[in-house]
Amino acid sequence: MPFLNYRGSALSPLWRRRAFSAICVTAALFSSLSCSTGESKQTPKRLGLLTFAVSATTTLDPAVASNPESISLAELISLPLVQLDPNTSEVIPGIARSWRGNKEQTSFTFNIDQRARFSAGALVGAADVKASLERVVAPGTRSPIAGLLSEVVGYEAAHAAGGPVAGIVAKNATTIVFNISRPDATFPISLGHPGLGIVAPDADEPGGLFGTGPYRVSGTTEGDWEMTRLRGPGARKIRITKFESADEARRAVEAGKADIAAITREAGTTFKGGLRPVSAPYVAVSNYALNLENPKFANVDFREAILRALNSVSLVRKTFGPTVGVANGVLPETVAGHGENPCRNICDFNLAAAKAALARAFPAGGVPPFSIDYDDTPAQANLALEAQAQLRAAGIETTPRAHPISDYDDFLANGEPELFRLGWVALDPSAEAFLFPVFASDAPENVAHIKSLASDLLVISASTTGDPKKRAGLYAKAERAILQQVAVKPVVQYRSRFIARSTVKALSVDALGGIFSGYAGLGNR
Repeated sequence: MPFLNYRGSALSPLWRRRAFSAICVTAALFSSLSCSTGESKQTPKRLGLLTFAVSATTTLDPAVASNPESISLAELISLPLVQLDPNTSEVIPGIARSWRGNKEQTSFTFNIDQRARFSAGALVGAADVKASLERVVAPGTRSPIAGLLSEVVGYEAAHAAGGPVAGIVAKNATTIVFNISRPDATFPISLGHPGLGIVAPDADEPGGLFGTGPYRVSGTTEGDWEMTRLRGPGARKIRITKFESADEARRAVEAGKADIAAITREAGTTFKGGLRPVSAPYVAVSNYALNLENPKFANVDFREAILRALNSVSLVRKTFGPTVGVANGVLPETVAGHGENPCRNICDFNLAAAKAALARAFPAGGVPPFSIDYDDTPAQANLALEAQAQLRAAGIETTPRAHPISDYDDFLANGEPELFRLGWVALDPSAEAFLFPVFASDAPENVAHIKSLASDLLVISASTTGDPKKRAGLYAKAERAILQQVAVKPVVQYRSRFIARSTVKALSVDALGGIFSGYAGLGNR
């Protein structure tokens, strides 16, 4: 299924925003995303050999990392300018020891830690950081995460034709400046993506590059990559063994031939050999939304009846079991600004309130039927049937209507959806990556046609607010303002998960799906 690339859209400069967007979140993308319980926050210990079983699509190049396995490897072999705390997603030091934004939040200066070195021992300078990030932007790299830098001045020209990015300036040997095209106080969050880890390509290196992370690719054995620890906690050596599929990788761990593997939702929750799951919420959610351009949904009481008749907990448990989480807002749990119960008295489940709202909307009866539109996968078909049953219990008749996966994005953008599935996955755990492209009043991906001036103004205000706590408060209000339009029902909170043998300690999954963030950092020496 194609993904709508937000940066490729022709939209107002006000709403230009880095994002890897998807009107529908596909089964393929989330083949290794799921939910479980159990998460270790212990200090990583020095171990011997750790074997990480991965699928055949895994890459060592951070610039093209797009799945949890590749992101995990990026965390081992490279370090970005800043990192994201695996529990809070707050920005913490990486290659840069400190940073600051100007008053307008349009220019950010980073001071490079003089302890930062490439895996061969050379110091990392500002020119190295500039070259590494320009490699991500270059069209020849075909990086799926290049859009993280799309706000930088000169990105468009460099991404189209190559060459320097004008807005990335190596001011001196240890200072690098980013000038961006609009105010965005959350821009440093984008630089924390493991795929933006600083590297220097070198054809003679076993992994094809010199990294800056705690491990160096030291060689290959029978097709397996081998990594050797340079600093910090963790295993002395890590072996990366490729398998044809994620299922084969999981079975290798179950058989005792490997220590860690990413697991699919379809793998379930019970594993051989006493294996334990490690999981965390991912930067992806799936909602049901109403098309506000459809006159059927002009009556706000009718919209309230629809949303409050839907029980997300039951929908998720009956359709997915315990392999995904339940969303309670339009922002993922890991995003700063996700409010506490933002659906309260608007879109939370309450069958009695739903029936009362329906009676107010149609006191003489004659409730109009409508379709439940979804991308044609078994899981979404089952979800639509459960939603149909819940709505019928409130007195609302619907017809599930499937659409080919390859056509679903186009249908939402150009067709006539009614109640439809709206999924979204972002490149970074920032509120802007969700609120701007999906719900801004004039954004092309706002296929529900929600228009909330209050939310628009709150998000704009947040973009110029340097204080993280104040900014999170503004985003929480913006999330609530969107839900007050009574057009969105949060349903699924996707999660990443891995399984690990009991001998492996201190692994925690971060918001972007990586599992080795606790091993990184220049302080781990």
